[in-house]
Amino acid sequence: MSIRGVGLLLGAALIVALPVSGFAQEASLAGTITDSSGAVLPGVAVRIVNEATGNTSESVSDARGTYRLPARIGRYRISADLDGFTPIRRTGIDLSVGQTVVVNLEMSLSSVQETVTVQGSSPLVDVSSSRPSGVVSTKQMEEIPVNGRNFLDLTILAPGSQANAVSNMGVETRNNRGDYQLNVDGQQLTSPVLQFRLNPTFSRDAIAEFELLTNRFDATQGRSIGAVLNVITKSGTNTLSGTASG
Repeated sequence: MSIRGVGLLLGAALIVALPVSGFAQEASLAGTITDSSGAVLPGVAVRIVNEATGNTSESVSDARGTYRLPARIGRYRISADLDGFTPIRRTGIDLSVGQTVVVNLEMSLSSVQETVTVQGSSPLVDVSSSRPSGVVSTKQMEEIPVNGRNFLDLTILAPGSQANAVSNMGVETRNNRGDYQLNVDGQQLTSPVLQFRLNPTFSRDAIAEFELLTNRFDATQGRSIGAVLNVITKSGTNTLSGTASG
């Protein structure tokens, strides 16, 4: 085999051997299920449904009556069922990137066939996490005009950002030096090239929403000398939609 062939094989082996890092940036629904006396209920079948896509996830409460379901961003409805208890349905639960929404459920004994439906809403404060972070929501991404259509300009709107411009908050876009780490759909996209850490650019139309972490982010978010951006791309729904700009 020629030297060139050996080099190609070694290069391919190095690429295959490179680890692919995942990051905790998706949302999740969690909570505790109890009866009317406050006793925990194990074995409750919990099901969540994304109202836009129809995608479902299911789990069963453990011995402590707790459940936890990872999910993509969006609006959800949740149901809980257990033999001998009245089924519970709760709707209107909004999940944002990096957020854990706690939904505790109380079930009552059932003597007749009935279902309890509650119109819920997400809490204004995420009590499950102490890290300073801010989310630029899907509604903001769609409705706020941006000069040059660079979605990174919206980072100055996120809670926790103390910048007056994108370039002085660690998200350097003019020379792409990579003073921030970019994670997209759970994968690190920041790549070391020579003395720089480069990031690809994305169309604003491809981004659903993103989370900005300015400090105190843990090892699941990777390494950065500045900020960390957790980006979630758009996914298809059951509703026809599109965008236009000019």
